[in-house]
Amino acid sequence: EFIDYESSVQIHAGLRIHGRSSRKPMTSPKHSFRLLFKAQYGDGTLRAPLFGADAAEGFDTLVLHATSNYSWTFPLVEQRVRAQYTRDAWAKETQRAMGHASAHTRYVHLYINGLYWGIYAVSERPDANFMASYFGGRWEDYDVRKGGETVDGEDRAWRTLLAMSADGFESEESYAALLDVLDIDNFIDYMILNHYAGNENWDYGNWYAARRRAPGGQWRFFVWDMESILGRVGENSVFVRHRDRPTELFHRLRDNPAFRERFASRVRLHLTGDGVLTPAQAAARYERHAEILESAIL
Repeated sequence: EFIDYESSVQIHAGLRIHGRSSRKPMTSPKHSFRLLFKAQYGDGTLRAPLFGADAAEGFDTLVLHATSNYSWTFPLVEQRVRAQYTRDAWAKETQRAMGHASAHTRYVHLYINGLYWGIYAVSERPDANFMASYFGGRWEDYDVRKGGETVDGEDRAWRTLLAMSADGFESEESYAALLDVLDIDNFIDYMILNHYAGNENWDYGNWYAARRRAPGGQWRFFVWDMESILGRVGENSVFVRHRDRPTELFHRLRDNPAFRERFASRVRLHLTGDGVLTPAQAAARYERHAEILESAIL
């Protein structure tokens, strides 16, 4: 049951533990959950404008993020004393501000069987249904990668992308072929955001990528679970490189002059003038989240 000042909605749904290490009690007693709206429970889709006019109004799943890293319940003291619950939602909003689709988030107080579990962030999940909502078609039309595995569709197109990366992109022909299967501005901005935020827990996991299996279908990348960001001033994730992951593709592309020029133009767009990642813009976005949470935390 979702209770809001203006409206509320009730629906039967399934509930699962969500996450990897955060599901372990030794990591955090406050677990994340995933709501599933399926015909076996009741209505197959939740229909409610949870995230505003620019978001989808139908959902087959929602994630209840507890926040694990940099939370008050995390076992390491150095993370607990810098606990903030704004980072992941800030990153998703920032990706949208950069001109790309990203999962919407809003904050709630969560009760389970009447017991208060604390502040959670309700988020869309960038799976095949998410893609169909924002890019058209049916969920069956999409291939989706989460971390190192295919969670929707098939992995043939992903293997093709990896094979192209292994061959390199030094020639104009190889780079032109890549542009047919990769949304290059989306990928560049995705990398800029992770580098800017100094993502400490990436990219062996904690990322999504998806493409539509249709002529002209391109891979797009989506930020996910960005709790471990904006921490230490000296944090540097620019040289992170994991096999079969976005960072390996990025380092292969660095050999291509056209990519470097395009990357530089996107950096200028977002980090100069009144760009999305200039200090004033980035801070204002962060402060909006902090203002929402401050009184709720107290």
